[in-house]
Order: sequence, then structure tokens, then C-alpha cells
Amino acid sequence: MSIADDGMHEGDIREQLSTILASNDFDASQRNRNFLSYVVDELLAGRGDRVKAYNVATSVFGRSPDFDPQVDSIVRIEASRLRRSLKHYYLTSGCDDPIRFVLPKGTYVPTIESAKLPVSAQKQENKLPSKPNQNFGIKGPRIFVSLFEDEGVNLDCRDFAHDFMRNLIVGLTRFAGLCVFGSDTVVNFGSDADREQIREELEADLLLFGSVSVTNDSFSVKAILADAKTGQYLWAETFHKQLRTETLIQARDEIADKVVRTLAQPYGVVYSRVHHMDGPLPKHLQSYEAVNRYYDFCRTYDVRLCDKLIAELERVVVEDPHYSEAHACLSQLYSNAVRFNYDVRAFTSDPLQRALELADDSIEIAPSSNTAHHARGLACWYAGDTAGCIEALETGHRLNPNDTNTMAELGHRYALLADWDQAVPLLEESYARNPGQRGEFRIGLSLYYYSSGQYERALIEARKIGAQAQVYCHVMIAVSAAQLGRTAESYEAVKKILAIDGSYGTRITKDLMQRHVSANLIEQLIEGVRRAGLHVSPRQVSLASVS
Repeated sequence: MSIADDGMHEGDIREQLSTILASNDFDASQRNRNFLSYVVDELLAGRGDRVKAYNVATSVFGRSPDFDPQVDSIVRIEASRLRRSLKHYYLTSGCDDPIRFVLPKGTYVPTIESAKLPVSAQKQENKLPSKPNQNFGIKGPRIFVSLFEDEGVNLDCRDFAHDFMRNLIVGLTRFAGLCVFGSDTVVNFGSDADREQIREELEADLLLFGSVSVTNDSFSVKAILADAKTGQYLWAETFHKQLRTETLIQARDEIADKVVRTLAQPYGVVYSRVHHMDGPLPKHLQSYEAVNRYYDFCRTYDVRLCDKLIAELERVVVEDPHYSEAHACLSQLYSNAVRFNYDVRAFTSDPLQRALELADDSIEIAPSSNTAHHARGLACWYAGDTAGCIEALETGHRLNPNDTNTMAELGHRYALLADWDQAVPLLEESYARNPGQRGEFRIGLSLYYYSSGQYERALIEARKIGAQAQVYCHVMIAVSAAQLGRTAESYEAVKKILAIDGSYGTRITKDLMQRHVSANLIEQLIEGVRRAGLHVSPRQVSLASVS
């Protein structure tokens, strides 16, 4: 078995396992605690070769004998969470433990190691503080949207209830501060999942469920919001709309939007009943609306909106000084101004310093806000502190493992560093949970497939990126199409690159280096854009300075 030869005994290993399972700093769900116990027990019993996805799923997660790991990704997803929980534990109260459990990427068989040296104070000084019983509270509310039941649905609309549920999830994910389990997670639990199961396995705070009914001339929805812990009904409402057959989809979208806004608006049902962990709510409705406009801006990064939005958010942080999210959004706006070379000299002579100050203010107001740490991570990245960026984003991800925006941002930064083992699971899970997430993070997935020679998949991801006003989606389309011999598509992408920045070929290497893209990726991209027909000037910064 995979145990270091440091004289460890089974009794010591089991005692260490008990210590971890009893620790408040081991922030795993009960079923992931069972997961860890199971794989360690199997290893100690000499059955490490039996620790496969099928056996874990059927023995630990209660899946049926017809479980197919190619269809149901529950074991892979939970293994990723267990790795993060172990990492968190060893950064806090377990930093000096004599024995460590590691779940290597690509396997569910644990490695049991003897810690050679305790983690030094120097390494820990920039990590989360180690305190007994420290509670890194996960920000709420965490909402599970169940599969809506069909009641009298027309035969032509068999998938209508599922589509309505998906629309609710996509709509709710657009509201910052809500943790919404994505449709893949909902489908994995199935229609027969009960409240106890959802509460225990996902630690959900709220359940949204109900039914839909479609007839030839009407569409009705019954929606109910319940407390996942007590089962108490918090809100219920029926929505009804007369329709003609050709307006069915429009009616579905309108009612889904109405349900979402009823629940998620600043003073709606959710916010009136659940403690908000991002600090105080804004005093002024205009402040909340300004933050929402920032998130809309992030879907296009349209430079024409930048000045107006900065001015608006600068006013908000003065008039609503305790609104943490506004500080975080303004910080990210300044970071993106550096990222896309926007001229913001009318507001500050040093946008990165301003971004860092705003992020620190946001953290001071709401230390448990993952959005605040997300903002600091972005500012650190463009200030050249890649390690500080990763640390801040990891902190934000620990505070709210279900926030797909921070999850995707962390995966994206790992992708630019070509750390695929970290990047790909985060990016894939973020899009599985949040299908409505903006497409910019697909750059990381496109880079992964491109770097591994899977050009067709790289092109598929590149086409989903969006953000047409920026060169990067067109770069990924150009290089992927060129490798596939699709000359017309690669040529069209190069035309769009030059329309955005006519001199990009003279500075592409310097640009990618400033964005901390790994040296190997830069070389691959340069070769790709040349193949696509972009003239790349030979008089560029040498890659020798890139590690």
C-alpha cells in the first residue's frame, strides 16, 4: 500500500484519521468524511486496488448497482472537494500533524505520508491563521432548485419542467451573493431526493421546488421556498399566464424571471429571511443597481461603458461606505481597466493601487466575503503578484466553494500558469454548476485542449468565449482553426484581431508575458497565430525572462 516507510503503524494511522474527522478545521461534509474513512480503511486492509469510482459510489454515496462513472460524475466532484478540505485542514490546525493523508489527482487511492518537518512559521505567515475551532463560514444562502413536477403538461412539452428549472438556476446565478447549485447537480440527485438528503450532502440552506402545468391556452407555475434545515415553508406563490402556442417559451422565460426577482432582489424573500455574509446590505437601491450594472458589463467588457460605471461606483463607495460588494466590484473594474488597457486617468493615476486599496477595504468590511478576496486576487495578478493572486482566490474559494465565479476565476488563473491538474476540474465544475456563466473563463479550457493537441475541442470552447470586443477569443479561434486547416475561419478571426488592435502582432509576446501566461503556452500561441496568418514581428521581448 502507498505508505511512506517511516515506521508508521496501523494504530497510529487510525488515530490520526480520528483526529482529522473530529477537527472543526476539517470542513468536509459527512459523506466526504465517510469517503475518507472508506478509502483509508480499504488501503489498510490491503484492498487499495478496489478503490475505484464504482465502488466508492455504491459503498459510500449510495448509488445503485447500475452506476456509470462516465454518466454520473459524483465521485470525481466529491474527490475534488475532499482534496480541498484536506488542504484546508493541513493549513490550519493540522499543520504539525505527524501523519498526512493525500488523495493524489487521478486516483481515489490515498497516500499516507509521514510529515518530515512541521510547516514553518515562515510558510504559514501568509496563510490563513491557525486557530482552534476557527470557523471559515461558507457564505449563504445556498439554494437548491429541485426538479419541478409536471402537472398536466402537454405531450409536446415533456421537457418543459426541466427547462423551467434550468431557467430558474441560470437566473438566480446572476445575483451576486447567492450560491445556487447547478442543473447537473440537481439532475444527479434526481426527482426523488428528499430534504434530509439535500441538507446533509450539500448543506443547502433553502429549497426551491414546485410544479408546472401547460395547457393549450395557459401556463401555470406553483413555486415554494422552504428552509432546508427545518422544512418550514418560507414563501409560496402561484403564477399564471394565458398564452398562445407560439408564445409558450416567452411565457416560460417571463415567469421564471418573475420568480427569480421575487426571491433574489435586494429586499426580496431570500434577503429578508437569511443572514447576508457579504456585510451590510446597501442603504440605497441605486447602489445595488450600480453593482448589477458592473456584472452586466463583465459580459461584454465594452470600453464605452467603463467611464460611466467607474464614476457611478466611485459615488456608491462614498455614499454607501459599508457596502462591501461595491468596493469589490470597483476594485475589479480598475483591474480590468489595466487588463484591457482602458484609459482611466480621469479617476486615478494608479489603477492597480486603487484596485488593491478597494479590495482591502472590501475585506475589512466583510472578511467572510469571497467576492472581496476575489477582487484582491485579480488586483494581485495584474500587479505581478501571481502567488498573492492564487492565495487570495483560494481563500475566496474556501469561504464559498459553491460560488462558480470565484471557482472559475481560480481555474482560469491556474490555466494561464499551465497548471492543468488544478485548472481543469475547477473550470469544468464551474460550468457544470452554472451553465449561464459568462464565457470568458472558457479561454482556460480552450488553452488546455489546444496545448494537448485536441484542436477540435479547443475550437469548440473558443467559439463559446464571447467578449467579441477583446482579442483573446479571436486568438483562440484563429490558432485552433489554423491547426485544423480551416483557413477561412482562422482568416476571419485574424481580421477581427486586427480590427480591435491593428498592431497586436507587434506586441503579442509582450502582452502575453505581462498577463503571466506560461512560456510554453506563449510559444504555442505564437506558432498558432503565425499559422493563422497574423504577422508577428520578430522584434519582440525574448521569452528567456519567463520562467
